[in-house]
Order: sequence, then structure tokens, then C-alpha cells
Amino acid sequence: YNSAQVGLGRVSVDDGKVIECNKKMAHIFGYTSTQKFLDEYVFSENFVDKDFRKNFVEDLKAKGILRNLEAQFYRKDGKKIWLQFDSKIIPDQGYMEDVMIDITEQKQTQINLQKTRHRLESLWNLTKIADSDKKTLFNHVTEEIKKITESEYAFYGFLSDDETVMELHAWSKDAMKDCEVTDQTLHFPIDKAGIWAESVRKKKAMTINDFQQSLPGLKGVPDGHVPLTRMMAVPLEIDNKIVSIATVANKKTDYTPEDEAQIQAFLGNVQILIDRKNNEEKLLIQQKEIALNNRIANVFLTSSENDIFADTLDVILETLESPFGYFGFIDEDGNLNCPSMTRNIWDKCEIPDKSIIFPKETWGGLWGDSLKELKTIIANDALQLPEGHIQLKCAMAVPIIHQNKLIGQFVVADKPGGYDQHERTLVESAALQTAPILHALLEKKVREKEHIKMQARIEQAQKMESIGNLAGGIAHDFNNILFPIIGMSELMLEDLEPDNLVYENAKEINKAGNRAKALINQILSFSRHTEHQMISVKFQKVLKEVLQLCRATIPTNIEIEQDIQQDCGSIWA
Repeated sequence: YNSAQVGLGRVSVDDGKVIECNKKMAHIFGYTSTQKFLDEYVFSENFVDKDFRKNFVEDLKAKGILRNLEAQFYRKDGKKIWLQFDSKIIPDQGYMEDVMIDITEQKQTQINLQKTRHRLESLWNLTKIADSDKKTLFNHVTEEIKKITESEYAFYGFLSDDETVMELHAWSKDAMKDCEVTDQTLHFPIDKAGIWAESVRKKKAMTINDFQQSLPGLKGVPDGHVPLTRMMAVPLEIDNKIVSIATVANKKTDYTPEDEAQIQAFLGNVQILIDRKNNEEKLLIQQKEIALNNRIANVFLTSSENDIFADTLDVILETLESPFGYFGFIDEDGNLNCPSMTRNIWDKCEIPDKSIIFPKETWGGLWGDSLKELKTIIANDALQLPEGHIQLKCAMAVPIIHQNKLIGQFVVADKPGGYDQHERTLVESAALQTAPILHALLEKKVREKEHIKMQARIEQAQKMESIGNLAGGIAHDFNNILFPIIGMSELMLEDLEPDNLVYENAKEINKAGNRAKALINQILSFSRHTEHQMISVKFQKVLKEVLQLCRATIPTNIEIEQDIQQDCGSIWA
């Protein structure tokens, strides 16, 4: 019993607990201890397919013995294994006797052989169109699955990354012609889609061979849809993710598992080609990105500051095959400046009061929304343009952002065929490459402006210093003139009697001379270059001196009124 190379055991019919087993059975399920296996493992809880357990027990009770069954179970470590087993029920004892063999390796080999067969089945036809464009490839897929399943209608679509929307890429020639649904679209939200979407929601193929039967829980087809008699929807799952779906309908006979297998095989091989084409496209885009970024970098290195914006725009327009566009930057006031609108287009624009500077409050349309929302916006139709604007068929606006701050924008327009994800990737890459260089250029302009302002202040200070030096020299000369005037007037006052008429004149001369002397002393203080020392100062006196100095420079028809409180304390200055 314990030496047998197959698993032997008895299992309770009601609760699925193991009553008795040999070492091989315990080993199959990952246990080294038979007793631990008996204590822990419950068969009813470890069927991978829970419905299989229910049906299996019902069949066993009805037939008494079942042979060559195959099912998947969970081992102790959580891994799935395939077992082939025979079961015999012992009704009066309440248990079943099982003989089990681990066929996991055999099953895996069968799966691999099946996958190989599927790929070989479709490889021949696929090799004929391997180098075609995607549209041709998608149309071929649709016609091929319609042919191999002998169906009247077929469509082929791809799921979004989050598996919430299916984009229809190809459909059989008669499908759209016969369809009378008023709101035909190429994008189908899975949660609102019809019965075919159930295969996506459940991640498994769905077959309906009789549309006359009731379809509980399933959405039907919209009014005007082509009449359906039979349908099969087959999703392609890669790494637990649905990537595409093919649906066929109205085969004259029932759809079979072989139909599903052929579609799965075909979709798998098609996906290989699609992945290859996607990788080729990514490589081509990367090469274009590198070439574009290198050219832009070269412009910033070799062009003069006056030509940088125009030369950069020329590179982008040439790469994107676009006749119109601009490269603008955000100035210190937050306005959009466009020094590089497409050359020679200015005269064609008939907008009144046109300008290359756009204040933030005027931002609107596609380009304005791109700036305000900090995101790329593409419009391939229905462009809203102001009156007099040059007519455009399509446009793309890409903001230039540096450290989460808007600093500029690229806008291109009128590329034949419009703009798609490829062009968006290219220009966004260019914006990312340009951002730090543009930021450095704008910072340089700010520093240059500050330098000019500082230079002006220095020059003004130097002028004031020169004026002070000149005033000091004049004041010294004027002092020499005042000295004899004041001195002689003082001598006259000493020699004359107060009641003498000349005495009053001499007094006025002396008074005027002292006033001039006080003014000269103030000028000398202004022009004197000495180190400033903090002392206690009566501010009232300083104010009076300042007013006296101002009085000499202000026209006499201007009256100066003063109200200086004499009881204020001193200040430290």
C-alpha cells in the first residue's frame, strides 16, 4: 500500500476530508508527513475549478464509479497540479476510494504541443503579409478568422491598457454595410458593451449557438444591429491581461472548441507580428527623438540669441512636416512671448491689433488651454480660430515645463494627415530636452537686465559723487570770498555807532554773509567723504538744516511750511 507508485486514499464524500492515504498521495500534494496531510488537507477546498467538484460528486453518486478523470488541484505550497484519477463511492461508509496519478508534466507538454500546432496553422498565411502595414494586417486577420470559421461577420479590436475600452480596428466588409445602428462608433466601453464584452469581463471565450435562447444576465444587441444567429467571441490574454479580441458570427453550423482553438492560434501569431511592428515603430520614434534633440541642442550651441527661437522652430517644423507654428517663452510678467512665429506669415495674418506678446488673461483656444492646463492638446478638426486668423486644418500645442513651472510652448499646425501619438511623443521629447536650456537662457536674460539696472545705479552714484566733489571745491572757493566780506562787516560794526545809517547796512551785510557761510558748511558736509559713526542726534536740528538747504534749491514762489515738535527725544544715527 505505502510502496505503490500511485496515490491511494479514502476521502469523505460530504466534507472532502482525507480519511486514509498512502505516502505517495501525501507526496503528490507536497507533504512529507502522511499524518499532517490527513490533518490539514481538504479536497473539497482545493479544486481549482470549484464547479468541477460539485459536478464530480453528483456524477459519482449517480454512477458509483468514475474513471480517467482529469482535474487541477492546489498543492500545499499553492501551486497547481494536474491529476488523473479514478473514484469509487462506498455509499454505506460515506467515503470514496481514489487512485491518483500526477500528470502535470504530461499536461504541460500537451499544452506546449497545442500552442506549437496553433502557431504552425496560422504561420503560413501570416508570412505572406508580415511586412504589410497594420491596417492591411488587421483587415487580413478579420477576413482570415471569418474564413477559417466559415462565418458571415467578424471584427477585430484591441483593449486599452486598463481593459476598459475596446477600439475596433477592422471588421468584415459586409458588417458595417448591413448594420443600421444609428450611433456607430469605433470605441466601446466594456462596461456598457453588448454580449461580446462578456468574454472580456470573464476573460474567456464565449460561444452562443442559439440566439433564440434566453440570455440571462447578458446585454443583447442594439436596435438596428445585424441579425445574429450564432456568435463566438475569443479574447487573447497575455500575462493575465486581455490585449485583443476577435468576434465571429452567423456560422451556418454550431461553433466548436476547434473554432476557438484556431482563432486563439491565429491571434497569438498575429500578436507576435504586431509586437514586432510596435517595437519597430518605437525604435524609429526613438531614433527620430535622438536626431531631433541633437539638432535642437546644436541650435542652442551655435545660433545667436536673436536666432535661437526661429532656428529651433525651423528644426521642429521640418521634422514634423508642418508648415506653420511658433516657439514661445513666458516672460517675467507671465505673458507668452512668440519671437519665432513661422517666418513670412506675419503679413498673412489679418487679426486686428496682432501682437507677438499675449498677456495671460487673453490665453484661449487650443494653445491657451494647453498653457493653462499644462498638457499637450491635439486637434485634427474643428479648430476654433479668431476672425482674420490664417486658416488651419489641424494643430498641436505642447507646453514646455521646467521643474513644474511653465516656461514656454511649442505649437505646430497643418501637418498633412494630422497629428497622432508619434508626433506627440516627438514634440514632448523636444520640449523636455529644451526646458533646461530655455530656462538657463531666460535666467541669463533676467541677470543681464539686473546687471544693466545695477550699472545704471552705479553710474548715477558716480555722477552724484562727482557733483559732490564739484560742490565741495566751489564751497571752498566761496568761503574764501566770504571771509573778507564777513570780516570787514564785523570791523565796520565795531567802528560805527548803532544809530549810524551805515551801521544798519553793515549789519545786513554781516547777516547775509553768515547765512551764506552756513549754507557753504552744509554743502561741505554733503561733499565730505568720512566714515559714518553712530551718535546721539537731535533730529529737529537736522530737519531745520535740511529745510534750509532745500530752500536754496526751491523756487521762491513755493512756500515751505514746517511744524517741528521741539520736545521729541534724540535718535541714534
